[in-house]
Amino acid sequence: MRAPTSEQLQELLSQIIQRIMKALIRYGVLIEEEGMTFLADMAADTALAPFQSADCTYRIALGPQAGQKVLTLKTLPMQSTQQSQSSRACCTNVHGFCICL
Repeated sequence: MRAPTSEQLQELLSQIIQRIMKALIRYGVLIEEEGMTFLADMAADTALAPFQSADCTYRIALGPQAGQKVLTLKTLPMQSTQQSQSSRACCTNVHGFCICL
């Protein structure tokens, strides 16, 4: 059997993302209204509320640096000379989700 093409991997990953989103909506984690998807309101009295708030705003939640912005590292794409043709065909990235074979 041949390795899947890049297009086939993207289609598979899109299906996985759709199923994950539907499951999160079904479990009440996400709310879908008028074609938009939102994070469901979490109870403010839960122990995780301050951490969720800090996470959504890219802030440090605890310690002496609490409230400061988090250092964000960005990844650079590999140069085509370093990446073989076969490895490019076996990986895809869609909306922050990644699949590699």
